[in-house]
Amino acid sequence: MSTLRVWRQFVGTIFWAAVSALVTVGCGQSSDPEIDRIRVFGVIEWRGGSVDEGTISLYPVSAKGTQPGSKRPSASTAIRGGRYEFTARNGPTVGPHRAELILYSGEKPRKPSGGSPPPKMQSRDWTFEVDIPKDGPFEKNFSLD
Repeated sequence: MSTLRVWRQFVGTIFWAAVSALVTVGCGQSSDPEIDRIRVFGVIEWRGGSVDEGTISLYPVSAKGTQPGSKRPSASTAIRGGRYEFTARNGPTVGPHRAELILYSGEKPRKPSGGSPPPKMQSRDWTFEVDIPKDGPFEKNFSLD
C-alpha cells in the first residue's frame, strides 16, 4: 500500500470521526436548563376566526431587552390552519420572550400567467411578551383583534 493511500485513509477517518462527534454533540439536549427547549403549541384567532397562515417567532429577553449574542436561541415556526407548534427540539428556552406574530391574508403570490401581476398578500403583525415556564409542554393561545 502506498504512503499516499494510507495518508488519505487516515485523513478520511479523522474527518468522519470529527463530523460524527460534531453531529452527536450538536443534536443532544443540553444539561444546562437555560438552554433546554420547551414544547410550545397553541391556537391563534383573529377577529374570532382562525388564521390560515403566518409565522410566530419567540425571542429571549431580559430586563434589559432582547439579548443579542445570548446563549438562549430564538425560535420560529409556521402558523397553519390557525395552529402552531414548537417541538422540544426547535422550541424556545425557559424564561421571558418577545413573541412576534405575522399573519397573512389573501391569495398566495404565484407566477403571473397572461401578463397579469400576482395578487399581493397582506400581512398584519403583533408583538407580545410571553413567559415560557420550566415545566413543558406549554399551551399558549392568542386572540387578536
